[in-house]
Amino acid sequence: MCDLVVCVCAGYFSWRNNEDGSWFIQALVRVFGALSDRLDVLQMLTVVNRVVADEFESCTDDEFTTGMKQVPCIVSTLTKLLYFERKH
Repeated sequence: MCDLVVCVCAGYFSWRNNEDGSWFIQALVRVFGALSDRLDVLQMLTVVNRVVADEFESCTDDEFTTGMKQVPCIVSTLTKLLYFERKH
């Protein structure tokens, strides 16, 4: 059995766009949609980390929280490569 848990570490932010949703989920959908036929899950999650870190930055009215970045954290107990197959 394989479980995937997404959480935020205590003391850190998980940013969300009011219209488009969470940065992590936006990147996850985009990367998995584009690369699921070529990469395993951990490779895709690494790409998701890069997308979130490079392409997103907070823009708020608060000087303390504007210009902030986010980097997801991957924790895995997988013992084998996990690939998804596209439906035909």
